[in-house]
Amino acid sequence: MKWTNKGHEFDTVFQSICKKSGFYLFGAGHDGKQVLNIIRTNFPGITILGFVDNNPAKQGLDYCGLPVFSPSFINYLQTNTGIIISIGADFQKDKEEQLNQLGLTKNADYFHYYIFLMVFAAYAQNKILIPNVNFIPGTYCNLNCKACLNFKPYIKKFYSKSLQECKNDIDLFFSVVDYVGLFCITGGEPLLYPHIGELISYVDDQYGAKIYSLETITNGTIIPRKDFLDAYRDHKIVLTVDDYRDQLPNTAEIFNEVLSSLDKTESKGKYVVKKYDDWIQLYPFEKNEDLDDEGLCKKYNSCHIPWQNYSEGKLYSCNYAKYAADAGIGPIPEDNESLDLRKIDKKKDAKLVVEFRSGYTDKGYVEFCKHCGGYMDINEIHVPAALQEINK
Repeated sequence: MKWTNKGHEFDTVFQSICKKSGFYLFGAGHDGKQVLNIIRTNFPGITILGFVDNNPAKQGLDYCGLPVFSPSFINYLQTNTGIIISIGADFQKDKEEQLNQLGLTKNADYFHYYIFLMVFAAYAQNKILIPNVNFIPGTYCNLNCKACLNFKPYIKKFYSKSLQECKNDIDLFFSVVDYVGLFCITGGEPLLYPHIGELISYVDDQYGAKIYSLETITNGTIIPRKDFLDAYRDHKIVLTVDDYRDQLPNTAEIFNEVLSSLDKTESKGKYVVKKYDDWIQLYPFEKNEDLDDEGLCKKYNSCHIPWQNYSEGKLYSCNYAKYAADAGIGPIPEDNESLDLRKIDKKKDAKLVVEFRSGYTDKGYVEFCKHCGGYMDINEIHVPAALQEINK
């Protein structure tokens, strides 16, 4: 989005929220539970009345102590109650269309959870709450996936930050941000980062109270070292283990060893296994020479990137633009494509941070939009997951 009223873009949204006496969460699943817990922890004045879910098996039951209704129930809602879409960004478009067909209006009758949480925190409490952020301590990876979203095959110079550099960056982040739903340590391959255990321990020990879910990820082909397993044992870290055994059958034995090492560790943390049939491909992409500023703004607005990258004190409007620049295939992000947290005054800039985190920039897009295939909603370029690039 392009800024037109900087610092006041969400004034009417907050007014709409304040008119509601209670809300229903659309999505009785993992994300719905997360949103409910964040609201209960941070906004005790907000009343959540129940859940709405499309799954008939959930309807009529309780979830997290609240009743679950079918979408038909929305027809009987009172005008002073609202809906909060509480599912991942990849599936929100469908729910938005469903609610539109029921006669509800976005940001008046229903709200995306990340907008709701950020706006209410900024306007009602003058606090900065963001739904999620990516933090990359290093870019080294043992795989070389053609469609890697970090553009591994194109990287000419890899990096591994010192533990102190990471600590300094994280300290700055949490000196500005009051609460984050998901703090994800990613890469590269995080288990190759030499200080991964110490990093996880530091983030949780120092800022665990400000984080709903501290997570990291592995490609399932690296046996966890003792330092990671120690951190996994002692901290509430969620590890996503990508399962590429179908695509890379020679990794099956290592994958089983990874799970075995986790299973043998009595842990405060947990792991989840995730399989992929295919991926989207962001790059290479035929450059949009014909798109003017209006067309690029439209593309950016339609992209629905759920993440922002945080690095060296800056939040980047598009994490993939930052990754592409680091890999040497995209332009270096312009100053207006990032937000320098060192220049943020918490007493007066909370609304500005919310707007930037929601996608507002001075131009309304980033330069990498000209080179990128776009994220899930607009990208039709699907490729086999974990297909390896053979370097010549």
